Amino acid sequence: MIDLNAQIDDYCERLGTGFWAEPLNAISNLGFIWAAWLIAQHLKKLSPDHQKQLRWLPINIYFIGFGSGLFHTVATAWSKAADVLPITFFIIAIVIYWYRKLAKITWPRTLMRLVGLGLLILFSNILFKDPIWNQSQHYLGIAVFFWLMAWDPASPKGTSHLWPAALAFTLSIIWRTIDLHICNIFSYGTHFLWHINISLCCYLTGMAIIPKSSLRS
Repeated sequence: MIDLNAQIDDYCERLGTGFWAEPLNAISNLGFIWAAWLIAQHLKKLSPDHQKQLRWLPINIYFIGFGSGLFHTVATAWSKAADVLPITFFIIAIVIYWYRKLAKITWPRTLMRLVGLGLLILFSNILFKDPIWNQSQHYLGIAVFFWLMAWDPASPKGTSHLWPAALAFTLSIIWRTIDLHICNIFSYGTHFLWHINISLCCYLTGMAIIPKSSLRS
């Protein structure tokens, strides 16, 4: 039986069980709120039909920030689910929207890419089990998939924001991985930089799927 109220201490900054035991890790989630707001402003420039199609995007980014903020303050097993689920939904939704709405490829070809994403995550967990990765290994598969999406010949043209999004995500993994390894040097760790880079990645990914031809000045 999993104790949903069990305290989780996976980060350099957390030295106790208090609500503000991870101040930088908690506050840095405001980056997602800012990213969601910026995306919402861009959506206002779209046609009504495109606004309806992408209404989920800023809401999803907001919940990523809310869920992560909840986890880094409450720090329990149940709050970890609030941290993981929104980002999982975001990744799946981005892949589906990217290939179905923008690239206009068939459902079977889109599902094949989702299966490929799942296999990359599985293999990265198998190949990189060493504790040195600080539980970041499953994000390696996602990073590889991001780069493959940007390179994929089936991907829509004129979506230059995906390349810097892939770079931001890759850099994020570095900050997440080294967090526990530098506690003796910098007691706050680097996980808060993971949040900042991931919020930038969410913004850039959102900009990549916003149809530029539909933007109104």
